[in-house]
Amino acid sequence: MEEVTSAHVVTGDYDVIAQIELDDPDDLPHVVAEKVQNAPPVERTMTSVAYEAE
Repeated sequence: MEEVTSAHVVTGDYDVIAQIELDDPDDLPHVVAEKVQNAPPVERTMTSVAYEAE
């Protein structure tokens, strides 16, 4: 996925943490629901949003 800027295998409650960057934050629901959640073998996701302070 072109939106994914990094992905890391981690220990704990999650298997992978992926960072995506979007030009338009309104695209987030579409990218998560239609791209990330439909990528095999993804079973479920949790989304957190980080904003850069200016």
